[in-house]
Amino acid sequence: MLNTDAHSSQIKKKMTQQEFVNMNRGINDSGDLPTPFLESLYQAITTNEIKIKEMMEHERRAAAASNDAARTSRSKLFNLESAIMVKESQELFKAKARKRAVYHSSRNVEHARPMFEACWCALLASWSTIMEERYDDAVPVELVALVMRGFANAVHIAAEFGMATERDAFVTMLAKYTYLDSGKTMGGRNIEAFKTILSLALTDGDHLGGAWAQVLKCLSEFQRLHMIGTGAKTDASIFFPAARAGANGAAGLPPPGAPGLVSPPSGRLTARQQSILIQPARVRNSSKDAEVEAVNSATMVDSVDVVAIDRIFSGSAQLNADAIVEFVTHLCAVSREELDAAGDPQVYSLQKIVEVAYYNMSRVRLVWARIWEVLSEFFAEVGQHPNLSIAMYAVDSLRQLATKFLEREELLNYQFQREFLKPFQDLMGAAKSVEVRDLILVCLGHMVQSRARSIRSGWSSLFGVLSLAAADPLSSVAKAGFDLARDTVREHFALIGDHHAEGVSCIAGYLRQRPHVDIALSAAHCLADYAKLLHAAAAADGATGAAAGGAAG
Repeated sequence: MLNTDAHSSQIKKKMTQQEFVNMNRGINDSGDLPTPFLESLYQAITTNEIKIKEMMEHERRAAAASNDAARTSRSKLFNLESAIMVKESQELFKAKARKRAVYHSSRNVEHARPMFEACWCALLASWSTIMEERYDDAVPVELVALVMRGFANAVHIAAEFGMATERDAFVTMLAKYTYLDSGKTMGGRNIEAFKTILSLALTDGDHLGGAWAQVLKCLSEFQRLHMIGTGAKTDASIFFPAARAGANGAAGLPPPGAPGLVSPPSGRLTARQQSILIQPARVRNSSKDAEVEAVNSATMVDSVDVVAIDRIFSGSAQLNADAIVEFVTHLCAVSREELDAAGDPQVYSLQKIVEVAYYNMSRVRLVWARIWEVLSEFFAEVGQHPNLSIAMYAVDSLRQLATKFLEREELLNYQFQREFLKPFQDLMGAAKSVEVRDLILVCLGHMVQSRARSIRSGWSSLFGVLSLAAADPLSSVAKAGFDLARDTVREHFALIGDHHAEGVSCIAGYLRQRPHVDIALSAAHCLADYAKLLHAAAAADGATGAAAGGAAG
């Protein structure tokens, strides 16, 4: 600025040395530069003008041009200057071409991470343009295939590096372009997007993490369209007949606005449920939506192999420990949304939960315990569904899983059976439906008859359920519970093992209850018989111990 002020002919009033010193106060980290230094700098700049080499050359040429102006026309001068500029540009390009760019080959995969972080937004934007653009003609198949390959590779890179935000962004956009839940007619691009999601689920399942929510939501929507396309009965027509008849009833849909699943006792979502965000299903209520879905369903049935979808669930047994927990967690979240849908509820994901539990039951017990922690919470909720058919379906599914699980021997000093059967106990205490409570007792009776020799710590949960039945105000439920408790003690006394104290407490519960006198009297006789059995067992153990001591002597 001082250089311009001192040497410009346009500026009449020049800056003084003191003004220059005052203007530069406080610029040295809030301090002042030495005054002699500023004064010498002022003298140097005002004495010798600062000029750039290119400016000096330009001035020289301008001076030469002005000298020849009298002899040369303006057009010739312009041509001359243009020729000079072209020549200089050519020289610059030639100099640039003579310099070879240096390329470096990396042997460390971590070098790809910062490169991907720098370009993923641009990649997503460019591919989205192709997927969203309206073309007059069909999009070239090669172009769509290239875009899908880009999406797949981007998800794979982000998943491998644990870049959750980038991974979820690509999977979410890919799910959006399937048009499964958009009300738009699907085309070739949308079919390829869905196939790419299936491929990612099969190849990168261990690293999808939270993106499983979008994948499983797409599978749920595909199943709904597939049932429409094949003419199969929808879940709503089977489990919600009153909804199809246009009325709400005890076995039908809850009233509009009512929640589909019973919330946790606190009235708030659990931490696991709060961590899962799924885009709510679009409300379908127009004839246009029905027409579009009919066309889309026909397109999907003809283009998608359902075997690949089945492999996603059967292949869940190959996922690592953390991935299977994520998978099950998001599958339960999708199932909650399906059952809560007021217009078109489904049980597809609920059925798949049972299948996935079967496939993964042979896992290491500690991993299975993590899986069951998620599933038990889910079954305890669905077992209280306001639709009776859904609630009973959930209880029966729980029975099937429990029967299968009891085929395996329980490890010493572990309590897996007790945790596995605990949902029955939770449901018995929370269920308001008489039919559900009766079904729980029937299921437990079936398990005792078929798997009594395999039950170890499970006796604890079983007696807990029967104790809750003793306090039931309905005589039918209380009698069914007492009959099961009495038959268990009589027929499987030797198998109860270390849980006789819980058995005695359970029978005593029927004796203490007041509404049903006849059951209390029967419980008194049963308790007396139980005491005789315990006394006989203790005497036999004492005799066996004495005989063993005598033989040793």
